[in-house]
Amino acid sequence: MATHNYTPAQQSVITEALNLVQERAATEGAFMTSRKVATRKFGTRLASRTKRVAAKSIAAIPAESIPFIGVAVLIADTGYELYAACETVRDLDLLYSDLGMDDEAPDDVLHSVCQPELLDAAAGWDGVVEDVDQWWESLVGAV
Repeated sequence: MATHNYTPAQQSVITEALNLVQERAATEGAFMTSRKVATRKFGTRLASRTKRVAAKSIAAIPAESIPFIGVAVLIADTGYELYAACETVRDLDLLYSDLGMDDEAPDDVLHSVCQPELLDAAAGWDGVVEDVDQWWESLVGAV
């Protein structure tokens, strides 16, 4: 094994280079750790929210089949799903920020998911009432 006799100036340069490499490795390690933490946080929240929405959707099926009451349950169910979708988009925006990404959830996505344009309830109900006879005839014809 060969040994090298470096001059003090060379030793200083080598030491400085090694210190820079160690600092960079430490910085990159900390950055990777923060990315993992941010991703884990997002994934945990998304999985938990998805599980709640799925359980609620399954539990709502019997109530949604009850005449008239089912409409209210369906509307409440849709409202909850929109809320959960909005929270997911906001969490994604937070993940982008935590990862130091310049990207963010587009404003049109935030607006369309978190503040959607909804049908006027009276107009929606009028449409249901107008079509009841047609639905009844279709039901009787199918039976």
